[in-house]
Amino acid sequence: MTSDDVVPAAPGAIAAAEPTRASALIFNDAGEYLLHLRDHIPGIWEPGAWSLLGGGREPGDRSLEDTVRRELREEAGLDLPVLERFGVVEAVGDASTVSVQVFAGLWNGDPAALVLTEGVMLHWFRPETMPRLTISPSTLDLVRSHAGAYGIRVPEARPDVQRAGRSASPVPRTTIESAEPCRGFWADTARIRSGYLAEVPTQTLVLKVAEEVGEVAEAYIGMTGGNPRKGVHKNTSDVLDELADVMLSAAVPMVDLAGGAAQAEAHMARRLGFVSARDVAAPPTGGGWHGSFIAPHVLLQRQDGWVLMLRRFQTGYADGLLCPPAGRIEPGEDVLAAAIREAGEEAGVRLRREDARFVHVMHRTAPTLPGPCHAVSDYWFRFDHWEGEPHAAEPDKASEALWIDPASPPDDVIGHCALALAAITHGEPFSVHGWT
Repeated sequence: MTSDDVVPAAPGAIAAAEPTRASALIFNDAGEYLLHLRDHIPGIWEPGAWSLLGGGREPGDRSLEDTVRRELREEAGLDLPVLERFGVVEAVGDASTVSVQVFAGLWNGDPAALVLTEGVMLHWFRPETMPRLTISPSTLDLVRSHAGAYGIRVPEARPDVQRAGRSASPVPRTTIESAEPCRGFWADTARIRSGYLAEVPTQTLVLKVAEEVGEVAEAYIGMTGGNPRKGVHKNTSDVLDELADVMLSAAVPMVDLAGGAAQAEAHMARRLGFVSARDVAAPPTGGGWHGSFIAPHVLLQRQDGWVLMLRRFQTGYADGLLCPPAGRIEPGEDVLAAAIREAGEEAGVRLRREDARFVHVMHRTAPTLPGPCHAVSDYWFRFDHWEGEPHAAEPDKASEALWIDPASPPDDVIGHCALALAAITHGEPFSVHGWT
């Protein structure tokens, strides 16, 4: 059960009835609050909105604290050591008003590590960013009240941002236009420049772009777990926010330097046209050697004939799809040495050269491949013996390791790898792919 039909009213609105529901106001030492993104399903309470975890009391609950603890376990597998009563508020449903006991609890964990059974996701938010969310005003008031005890200011909600409530209908266009008269990116940029950035020198605005770029890198490292001390503590939304900030930070001084919003827009259009017209460099002419890059691939094959695959994760190439341990040749390596190294790094196994069996080479091309020929030669080696238990040894690059039947690979194997597996199954030592 969730708090689908309950939204805390403004703090201080003490209900006369005995509370029958409980919600959890969870915060961390960074001053952030944990919110639950609800499913966007018509007919439910606050579809697509951010809310608190919680729900209604059930017969087996001895107290409302039992209720909220049960809901946290059922919805997110979360068990907090301490939950304190924060207040009782009223929640107005479609046909009635009920009382909700709000409990506050400190937790410094990673929401991405929780197993969410209802809704879309859990995420930490600072109070000052919450007015930009689709969120009930009463939930925002509740956070504002709690944050006030810590000296954290929560801005008022902007009138042009849709808020969740009983109705999922969009904000009328007249409301948006009266709150935000500017239409278009560059008009809004000019408004920002003449608004809260009016006194900031152009030089400072230009330098601000470098700061925002650094924050993008920091967010991306946090998303991919590049800092071993912090691990994965950001998500794709955080990176997108920072990238958007880079664009906005660059646009504001462009308005200054171009001489206005219209001139900045025209300059951007010209630049976009120039960049988009660029072609992939053609192979050089006039003779010389123009070859392909070499990529070693490793098939670890069990006695039943099944082979190991890794599911790519946050690499920027074919993420979510399956492929065997593979990679590039590093300086000083031959192709087999590179294959053995890649298998050790990606699958955590130790291989010996004498156990390698060459099974296939594929020469493939695609416009996105590197080098003047845009081509790669994939060398496939099979190993029936290894030391160690194969697993996804680089969790920042592969989300899982699994065994598949090479004669009947699943649909989510990378295309050229599936073709190579078919050729290997039929005993074909050589194939080409992508050439006309």
